[in-house]
Amino acid sequence: MNHNSSGILIPAQEMTVLHLGDDPDGPRYTVSGVRIEHGVQKTHLRGGAKSGRIERTLQAGESVTHPGVGTLTLVHIRVHVRTPGRTGGGGIATFAFDPAPGFTINPALLT
Repeated sequence: MNHNSSGILIPAQEMTVLHLGDDPDGPRYTVSGVRIEHGVQKTHLRGGAKSGRIERTLQAGESVTHPGVGTLTLVHIRVHVRTPGRTGGGGIATFAFDPAPGFTINPALLT
């Protein structure tokens, strides 16, 4: 993924599991409700690990911090409109991730 001054850019498609850490039992998150409401980009982020959970609806520019993991800031979304009667797909939310000190990020997210 790309790096910028605000963290590591990580896209997450709706209803897929995002593994942020290198530990298979580490924190996992899902994204749902990727949408634009009254011109504001929004998504819902939930998940966590044994150390705790987060669940929050974010709009572009807002952040949520998971202690021991790091801070996720919603950068932007891409809405995917499904054809009636079709399943799968879904919108994509892109986050800037700033890992907490000592947190080891999943190396697959750095390529």
